[in-house]
Amino acid sequence: MKSIRKLIALVLVLSFSCAFAEEFPGKTAFLTAQTVYSDFEGTIENVYLETGRRIISGERTFSVKTERMYADFDGTIRGLIAEEGKVSSGEIFVLEPKEKYKLLASVSYAYDKAENKFVHAGETVYISCVKDATHLAIGYIGQITGNEYTVYTTHGTLYIGEAVNVFRSSDRNYMSRIGRATVYAADNTIFEMDGRPVKMYIREGDRVERGEMLMEYLPGADAPRASVLTASSGGIVTQIHVSAGDSVSKGDKLFDIAQTEDLGFSFEASQADMTGVFLGANAEASFLIDPDEKALSAAVFAVVPLSGAEDARYEVLLKPDAPLNELRAGLSVRIDFGNMPE
Repeated sequence: MKSIRKLIALVLVLSFSCAFAEEFPGKTAFLTAQTVYSDFEGTIENVYLETGRRIISGERTFSVKTERMYADFDGTIRGLIAEEGKVSSGEIFVLEPKEKYKLLASVSYAYDKAENKFVHAGETVYISCVKDATHLAIGYIGQITGNEYTVYTTHGTLYIGEAVNVFRSSDRNYMSRIGRATVYAADNTIFEMDGRPVKMYIREGDRVERGEMLMEYLPGADAPRASVLTASSGGIVTQIHVSAGDSVSKGDKLFDIAQTEDLGFSFEASQADMTGVFLGANAEASFLIDPDEKALSAAVFAVVPLSGAEDARYEVLLKPDAPLNELRAGLSVRIDFGNMPE
């Protein structure tokens, strides 16, 4: 009888010992990572990073979309104060028009045909004075606002303040009349900007043509120094928080980067399955790609709650005793906590 009791007791001890032997499927993972934040405002144009790829200091990370400034008409650059690479705010230069006259026109006086009610920026028009059609000029349509539009002349002589008709056909046929206008002296246009020029195509006194690109700039007082951003330090990209086309503000997350020595192990488990899993608890990790390889020793580094319900789950992070220099994140491992006592 005593022998039977001893056998039962031994079986119970072994049963409890086996019950607390904990094994978990896991993977290699970075235990810590540094977040890189935006110190500018702008729109992401390209993303050169890839999750899991190593980058080095000075390598490009993103490009930021530039704005472009164009000439509205032929003219001369005056009073240029913007400088490449330097943030400017407010007036940066004046464009002095080549044309002598500016006409403020309206389609309200167009000949009654449907096509005459619609005008297009940039189209060439032909002008004659209303009084006796002896003052002639040629021009093009600039800005359009509702039924009103602006015409800049390129050839001809008109009188300031006189009324003129604007035609679509070169023979100035009355059926092609697209409006009537008042003649003004062409005035300078002030160009303003709040941002950092990254490429200047003009200098003081340059003659420019309508539609010519004048500069590219990054908008905003906190514009970056260049349109292409580079990494300030090297490491492995663990997460990217922005995509091409996203608008970012100062302080927004851009990406996370980790060092090779920060690589460890992780697994998920429910609260009920975590007997003996606590901060500092020792375990062994075996790689499933090479089951014959010697298991590596590790200790619990952190326990992160994933849910707070009755069936609470946690992510457990383990730091290996020796750095995993030759490995990468995401490799499958088996985490063994051994036989834990009751």
